[in-house]
Amino acid sequence: MTQPAQHGRFSLALTMAMACLCFLGCRDEPVVFHSSVPITRYSDLQNQEPLYRMVAAIADQPSGTWFFKLSGPIPNFKAIDQPWLAFLRSINFANGEPRWTLPEGWSTPGLEERAMPGGSAMRIANIATGDSDLSISVTSMPAGQQLLPNVNRWRGQLGLKPVTEGQMVAELSQLNNDQVKLKVFAASGPELTTRMGRGGPFAGKMATKRPPTGHPPVDPAATANLGQTDSAESPIEFTAPADWTTGKTSAMVLGRWTKDTDNGPTEILLLRMKPSEESWNQNVEAWAREVALDKDVNVAEVTESQKVAGSDGKKVRLLGPPTNDSTTRAVMAVMFANTDGDGFILKLSGDQAGVSDAETAFQAILDSIHFQENKG
Repeated sequence: MTQPAQHGRFSLALTMAMACLCFLGCRDEPVVFHSSVPITRYSDLQNQEPLYRMVAAIADQPSGTWFFKLSGPIPNFKAIDQPWLAFLRSINFANGEPRWTLPEGWSTPGLEERAMPGGSAMRIANIATGDSDLSISVTSMPAGQQLLPNVNRWRGQLGLKPVTEGQMVAELSQLNNDQVKLKVFAASGPELTTRMGRGGPFAGKMATKRPPTGHPPVDPAATANLGQTDSAESPIEFTAPADWTTGKTSAMVLGRWTKDTDNGPTEILLLRMKPSEESWNQNVEAWAREVALDKDVNVAEVTESQKVAGSDGKKVRLLGPPTNDSTTRAVMAVMFANTDGDGFILKLSGDQAGVSDAETAFQAILDSIHFQENKG
């Protein structure tokens, strides 16, 4: 699939800037671009040294938002800095799809269609570099993606706290060639949580990587709670549903529970989220696509009021059309915030019958929620 591309002329400054971006990945300390403020890690990981690194280049195109992401142990980045930079510099687009030149020794089967929940599809490619500890993926999502949710998802995978819009802008770098403008995210953290198996980054089992080969032994007590929510630091308390399987949590995912049904798993997520009208609208539109509804759904018409721990919140119920396998996807979600401005979303999703059966558990979580007092 890969096709040679004409390399655009880069200015010396841009080339040096990108070289710094990649070369710094082999250092032992985290790096924040265009900012002197050090990365603040999630409370459970505050005393853990960064072991893993992630660099993601984002290209907004009319055909979609494309993500080119490299992740793995920090020591492994040194050997791949130059090939990775060359790969990014070769990216261009033709007929709505990316083209690139692979460095020597790299390989890929090319872009593939991967099925997504609700009957949609994603274009995705995995690239092998010869180092099995390094992962490179190319994925696409609908055009006009908001960067902040993606950046905070990546930070959560590294065991880092979410950032605000302003903090994100300060941390992003940029690389341009004659055809493509790439925004570049880079961060290092003490863990690396990724999705495993076919189905793209939104399907399959979660796997958390621990210290890479050759790293000095780490005290088990220091890593026992990597990525888990620290209830003493969290601004929210709740009661987990009984008889559900508890999944991996992170800086953004405060709770994850699943239950298997005949038509696949039903899932409940408790997420940190910016409590704004814009964030709510974007999420409802994304959930509408998830259940295969029109992406231009009228958010105001489907939004209900919902009280959570005495605070005003928003609620939505979305039911999609029957799919080819005669299942119907459904989503129920509530967004709410505490008086300190911390925002949260509780989301229930799955097959219509599974969602209906899980409403009692969903409501029990809502009823159990109360906010921690601000100790600052």
